[in-house]
Amino acid sequence: MGLPVKFQKATRKQAKASILIEGIQGQGKSGLALALAYYLGGENWDDVYAVDAENKSLCLFVGTPLHTGAQVGTFNVMELSNQTGYKPSIYAACRDLAVASKGKAIVNDSTTHMWQAKGGVLDMVTEASKTNKNKNAVWGEAEIMAEKQLIIDLMRSPDIHVINTVRMKEKVLYSTDETGNTFIEKAGEQPIMAPGISFEPDLVLSMVKAGNSEGDAPIAKVDKSRYAIFKQYETYVFNESTIKQLREYLAEGADPAVIFEQQRQEYVEAAVALLDSNASLKQIWTALKDKQGCKGMKIDEIPLEKIKLLYSMLATD
Repeated sequence: MGLPVKFQKATRKQAKASILIEGIQGQGKSGLALALAYYLGGENWDDVYAVDAENKSLCLFVGTPLHTGAQVGTFNVMELSNQTGYKPSIYAACRDLAVASKGKAIVNDSTTHMWQAKGGVLDMVTEASKTNKNKNAVWGEAEIMAEKQLIIDLMRSPDIHVINTVRMKEKVLYSTDETGNTFIEKAGEQPIMAPGISFEPDLVLSMVKAGNSEGDAPIAKVDKSRYAIFKQYETYVFNESTIKQLREYLAEGADPAVIFEQQRQEYVEAAVALLDSNASLKQIWTALKDKQGCKGMKIDEIPLEKIKLLYSMLATD
């Protein structure tokens, strides 16, 4: 009378890290990323993989001690350049090879390149615009949409710990004073990355102070956390003890349903804010929603994978 039914005991599942480290150039992102990969990966450099888009800077760490005292060994690295290009699909191929090789952790340093460097998404849009002047049509091209979606996919993996870095830049606003003179006003830092990328990782860290080989641990502020051991907006010293606490927390497991629902709600809130700020997007939103099989759904009813894709289609630069 149908398929056999069998219950099993519910258990917490071991979680793979999904971490994004933000900071300006030279602020210690790479060092913290390597330390996280080493300890989360079981303290074996053979199990650490890395994509180096920062002019071969990661290999400079080999043979030097981390802030914990552990010496950096010969991890596995793929060095990208203008010759290879920085398409997200290249990063994805590296991740897939790391997983196939039984790697435990992968560092993407940095993910900014897959957005704005040679061969990245913005470069693809620029090239496509030379023959197609309709910007909306260019962003809708299948290859460009697929590469842009890959940036989101590269933020996490069910098979390997993922630690990404992203460059930051100073955001400025042009304002006018009471006399009509225009002046520049600093408005903090923002990541150089695809819009809304910070909704994807489970832990987003903003560098405060770099670590060093003399034993000073890196310091970072938590901009977002789905991990119970880290509180949003608090600052942490990422010494060996803190990183091992994270490893133990992930090993104990987290309920994926809870994490993914938190993520879905973040995308819903971001989509609502985007639509509220731009009335012209509402008609486009309806058409996109219908095309994705979500006709008649309220925005807070849309499943994670659909709302993620819909937001990505709306939030184009």
